[in-house]
Amino acid sequence: MKDIHILERRMCKAEVLIWVQNLHHDEAGISELCDLLLRADHARVCTNVAWIFSHLSQEDKMLYLSSRYEELVRLVLSSEVPVRLGLLLSLLLDLSTKENFRSDLLDFCLCHLSDRKYTAGDRSYMIHLAARLCGFYPELKQELELSLEFLAEDPAPSVVTARHQVLKKLRGKKKK
Repeated sequence: MKDIHILERRMCKAEVLIWVQNLHHDEAGISELCDLLLRADHARVCTNVAWIFSHLSQEDKMLYLSSRYEELVRLVLSSEVPVRLGLLLSLLLDLSTKENFRSDLLDFCLCHLSDRKYTAGDRSYMIHLAARLCGFYPELKQELELSLEFLAEDPAPSVVTARHQVLKKLRGKKKK
């Protein structure tokens, strides 16, 4: 892939969107970038690739990244994530299905959604991802609801909003 050196510097959103446009229906290009992300050799490159992936169309994500879901989950669960975790969590949110359900990913989200060592944005994505994963198995929803009750006093607006949205969905579905 040409211009791979551009990934080594700080990119603006316009550049990211150009990459997204050029990668549309480009399986080889997306695969090459995914390999860069998973190698985790350079934090800036990983961040830029994750940012690009977060803007791919849902179709491109499902076609070309769903086969790499397990590797992406391993990266999120690793102790040394080379990129803003929220970028990866948002990608996993788009790729999660009942067929690739990972209980360890759900456990990770449930354990850390109240951990202030993570950014408010990361924790918000954990809340939404946990809700998505619990949606596949209704018996897990109560565990998520209990975890969200502990966040009632969290001062971060994004966490409060994510908590409210998920609780509203969980409680709304119970009434039906």
